[in-house]
Amino acid sequence: MERLFSFSRTLSCLNFATHCKIKTWIRGFSAQAALSTQQWDNYMEPSIKSSEFNARAYCSSLQNCILNDDPKTAMAIHCQVLKKGNCLDLFGTNVLLNVYVKLNLLVNARQLFDEMPQRDTVSFVSLIQGYSQLFQFFESVGLFSRLHREGHELNPFVFTTILKVLVSMEGAELCSCIHASVYKLGHESNSFVGTALIDAYSVCGYVDFAREVFDGIVCEDMVTWTGMLTCYAENDCFEEALDLFNEMRIVGLKPNNFTFVSVLKACLGLEAFGVAKSVHGCALKTRYDMGLYVGTALLDLYVESGDLGSARRLFEEMPKKDVIPWSFMIARLVI
Repeated sequence: MERLFSFSRTLSCLNFATHCKIKTWIRGFSAQAALSTQQWDNYMEPSIKSSEFNARAYCSSLQNCILNDDPKTAMAIHCQVLKKGNCLDLFGTNVLLNVYVKLNLLVNARQLFDEMPQRDTVSFVSLIQGYSQLFQFFESVGLFSRLHREGHELNPFVFTTILKVLVSMEGAELCSCIHASVYKLGHESNSFVGTALIDAYSVCGYVDFAREVFDGIVCEDMVTWTGMLTCYAENDCFEEALDLFNEMRIVGLKPNNFTFVSVLKACLGLEAFGVAKSVHGCALKTRYDMGLYVGTALLDLYVESGDLGSARRLFEEMPKKDVIPWSFMIARLVI
């Protein structure tokens, strides 16, 4: 009898805690969200409306909220989850967390994260990205430190995320610490992590370190080559940029629009206008010369070389939907 009373009291406490949690969350939701909850109750899928909890159906509905940019329905679904006893597993809770992050509901995301009974690497990375997209970089770095301190997995996804944060906050000098962890865990040959490191070292001006990372990557793809080429061009290593572009063509990789922009910058830096025309010919074959960034880089190069005729012809062929080429030509011709 005493055990039965103890079990009943425990169950009552749990029900009271769940009720308090629901009230806390609903208090943070707007009246419109409450109305959406009521409407969603009427139109929810049969698999969700049944008494049996269906986590997969909830996750599918939450993903649709991202596609439809619908935060009200996301909060309504969360209310339903709480009413059913907060039965989402770790995967489902991570989906909900990602929805709040993608919909810029960072306060809700942080509250959900803090109340999660269990967290994994995905939980941390989702919130790190959320803070980063709202330029709250110190919070992102703090979460990364906590992730590491609590012993969660440090995988390539984590490293690329935190390296992008460091570049965005202009704290890329810290990337050597991240690089040490990358090396220790054996991820230095990963192309995604390597490209992120090259980008970070490029911002710092550590071109030699970036080249070491580039040489250590096992399967270099177009993004990796472009990252290294951009590093050279942005740090005024113009000859090295052109040499790397030639190597890339020999290997058989096709340049993209970012590649062409960096190569054209190198040509302009060296005043190698003859080489630039060859690059323009290469861009013509891929139609990248009609793109905004490559087209503007070509305009800059032809104007600087004094070839206003070629600049004008290129300008006439470019799409006129964007104001940048117009502003560029007006400014250059006035000068």
